[in-house]
Amino acid sequence: MRRIAVCPGSFDPVTLGHLDIITRASKRFDKVIVLISRNAGKAQPSFTATERMLMIEAVTHDLDNVVIDILDGLLADYVRNVGAIAIVKGLRAVSDFEYEFQMALANKKLYADAETVFLTTTAENMYLSSSVVKQIAYFGGDISHFVPECILEDIKQRLVKEGKLKKSALKDSVIFRGDENKYYEQIGKHCEDITEEIPFELPASWNWTRGKIVFMPMESTKPTSDFIYIDVDAVNNKLNIIDNAKQMSIDNAPSRATRKLHQNDILFSMVRPYLRNIALVDDTYKSAIASTGFYVITPGIVYFPKFLFYLMLSNYVVDGLNTFMKGDNSPSINNSHIENYLYPLPPFKEQQRIVAQIEKLFEQLL
Repeated sequence: MRRIAVCPGSFDPVTLGHLDIITRASKRFDKVIVLISRNAGKAQPSFTATERMLMIEAVTHDLDNVVIDILDGLLADYVRNVGAIAIVKGLRAVSDFEYEFQMALANKKLYADAETVFLTTTAENMYLSSSVVKQIAYFGGDISHFVPECILEDIKQRLVKEGKLKKSALKDSVIFRGDENKYYEQIGKHCEDITEEIPFELPASWNWTRGKIVFMPMESTKPTSDFIYIDVDAVNNKLNIIDNAKQMSIDNAPSRATRKLHQNDILFSMVRPYLRNIALVDDTYKSAIASTGFYVITPGIVYFPKFLFYLMLSNYVVDGLNTFMKGDNSPSINNSHIENYLYPLPPFKEQQRIVAQIEKLFEQLL
């Protein structure tokens, strides 16, 4: 019998304190479900439940027994339905215990077969909470010590948009529309008019952004045993799927096999991008290693992975990046071309709606 635990919370946003509790729970149970509440009874959250899910996926991708879900209804009913034996909660201080003890008794009354397990926080995280992180940011403090590095800039972007953080706090840039319908890019304390770079107008609720702001940094790896290798030729550029990956022995590993992959990454070939060797990494290939011929795009929390996949396939992106190609034998682009390119960014729900419409159209055509 698998020992399943549920770790509930709002995670708005996820902090290093949350990650510590999740990691420790993953070592004590066979499966841990990080369960995101919709903040019933609380102030409007800074991030949607889906955005919080993507953030937690980004920071727990190396924990194989951790999954993320969203709570609709009573916690006790959810615990019963998934067959969990424990509810894991982190405790920071005595003040936490009084509230959590009441909740534990209530959940025990509603579902007696699950126990509430309290994990005390580490000393450095005793004062840390999502609300504290947002307060520190609002007053100009450095939050890099409190949230996982891989989602830091995404959190800053959202707090800037809400007016809870100054634009100067951003590491790279934020693009906004100013007076007289002009576009500006704020980079630290420097603000530049980039109106001539803007290729077309977007709906009022959409924004322009650069890849380096919203894509997670690429990760390098080296094979330590036999592995699945994805070269540019492994991508079917008619169906835009991976269908010819190779099983490789470590002794025959090509020097180009260094791109680490995660589920929902997007492979974009930098060699002859007009050929559209572009594919979405599914569960089958999340542990594979890709060639350096690809730019591996790991979506940040502001992009729905399938929307970004379709965007990278679009004529706007492919034709635009083609203009940067150099070389005679194997004309290609480089990392900076993708990272500095301008990408349209709709609201998250709009991205999901667009993906649903695209996939509905595909169904009608098949």
